Amino acid sequence: MLCDRPAFDPGLVSVIAEPPFVAASCSVVGLPGEEDRDLDELSQLAVEISRIVPLSFGCAPFVAKRNTPMDGSPFTPIAETERRIAYLRAKLRGRAEIRPTSPRWAWVEYMLAQGGEDAGLAALDAWRAGASFAAWKRAFRDRGVTPHAAGRVTDGRRRLPKLAEWPTVADLRPSPHRR
Repeated sequence: MLCDRPAFDPGLVSVIAEPPFVAASCSVVGLPGEEDRDLDELSQLAVEISRIVPLSFGCAPFVAKRNTPMDGSPFTPIAETERRIAYLRAKLRGRAEIRPTSPRWAWVEYMLAQGGEDAGLAALDAWRAGASFAAWKRAFRDRGVTPHAAGRVTDGRRRLPKLAEWPTVADLRPSPHRR
């Protein structure tokens, strides 16, 4: 499980339930260590919110960026990312509008973010070839573009952050003893 706190807080739902209100949420799928039970918890939160207000739910595949704590993290394969999005879509069918980002284009973004100078040359090649997904795949293959995770500095900058104790709405409510 990615986080040791529940995603659903009834206090949060009561705060956003003031009409007229349409809730919009965005989440990332494919984080390192993500499991189906994380998606179950996410869908539970979305279902609870959708019982009160209409919900539009966006989800984007995780793309590791250079010089961030998760630099060098692998990209979840396209087929697995599509499976996770379909899993969420099935769990939320009839409860929330799902608007996913394309796993294919997220992979292109990942290759550009994690590649070197050769990725820039591949981008030019892909653009000249029409910029379709197939053109991007071909350009990365022809230029030998690979993510540079193995070539990263090993001075500790890639350490993943510890998950903090996140405050909940209950923590923010005034105490009945305080006035």
